[in-house]
Amino acid sequence: MSAAAASAAAEPRPFETANVSISGYAAAALALLRGGRLEGAADQVDANVFIGGYAAASDPNFIRRMGITRVVKMFGDDKPYPGGYRRLRGVAYAVFPALDAPDYDIRGDAVNALRFIKEGLDADARVRVLVHCRSGVSRSSTVVLLY
Repeated sequence: MSAAAASAAAEPRPFETANVSISGYAAAALALLRGGRLEGAADQVDANVFIGGYAAASDPNFIRRMGITRVVKMFGDDKPYPGGYRRLRGVAYAVFPALDAPDYDIRGDAVNALRFIKEGLDADARVRVLVHCRSGVSRSSTVVLLY
């Protein structure tokens, strides 16, 4: 068998994850594609901070399982998205109506989000924070990178 044929035979078919490391968010999307239900998933940045999308923020089981005590939401309350308006008891929320647009100046919202994260960590080093936007890609990653 040629090297190219052996390589092609060893590659997983689409949506197979054997021997492949994928992020928590990608794993949730993969489960949904396979007919499962969409559950919260986020990637852990360090011991205290997670980054994800609205599915993570709207899944009470995920929030409790990960011990999330503070949520930074980087889009305004929006009923079409479950994480857009849901608040869980015992979790502190900071909502910043940041727009997902190239010309939106996110600096003010990002500074305030960082202040919210720092206040939580200063009060209790065990605080766990989920930073999210709709998809967990642009606005939330800006805040996490600054963190």
